[in-house]
Formats: sequence, C-alpha cells, structure tokens
Amino acid sequence: MQALSQNTTVKLAIEHNLTSLKVIEARFDLHQTILSMKENIEGRFGSVVAYTQLQLKDYKGNLIAMLNEDMKPLGAYGAQTGMVLYVIDSNPNSILKQIESMEGVEKYVMSEEDYDKLPENFRKWKKNFIQNNPDMF
Repeated sequence: MQALSQNTTVKLAIEHNLTSLKVIEARFDLHQTILSMKENIEGRFGSVVAYTQLQLKDYKGNLIAMLNEDMKPLGAYGAQTGMVLYVIDSNPNSILKQIESMEGVEKYVMSEEDYDKLPENFRKWKKNFIQNNPDMF
C-alpha cells in the first residue's frame, strides 16, 4: 500500500513596497526555492530578481522570516497558507516607481462651456432620461 502524498502547496497573499497592487492569493510549493519565487515575482510585478528581497509575514503583518537564502526552499521558513509574502524592490530605477506615481502626469481639464458644447455628454443624457422617465424620480 502506497502512502498518500502530502499536499505541499501553500496560498500566500503578495504585497509589494512600491505598489498598492496586492495579490490576494498566490500558490507556492513548499519545495520551491526562494530564487524561483523571486523569478515568479519578477513576472508578476517586474521587480528584477537581483534587487528583490522577500519577507514572510503573518496575516497581521508581523515579520516571521527574511527569505534571504536563494537556494533554500520556502518550507524551511515555516510558510503556511494565509501568510503574506512581502516584496521589497530596492532597484533605484524600478519601473514601478514611475507607474505608481502620478506626479508629472498632466491632467486634461475641459471648461464647463466646452463640455456643454459637446453634442453628447452625461448632463444632456441625464436631463433627457429624467424627462422621458418622470415616474422614476
């Protein structure tokens, strides 16, 4: 009789120091090396492996472990489903800094008069809708 194989997959949330984007649930194998996880992160966020540090935190944000040894498996750090993988990108030229920041992006502003001159706009649609559906208001 063959022994049942143990499930070695954990589900971790992923948070990143340079973006508000969060991954609610990502699956990782406990035998997976930290290096392969960094490569996975590079594909998800664009953080270059050489500039990436990983931390394992509990769901409250308390640090469990620094995942410093690239060839060590995730399971050696005590990872469990529900924990958070926190990514620190120390690349000074990271594209994420430019994407997340709205500084330097010129906002288009239209005057009220120009908006009202448009052949179709939300105000005109709303006025027409209310006139054609008075029983709804």
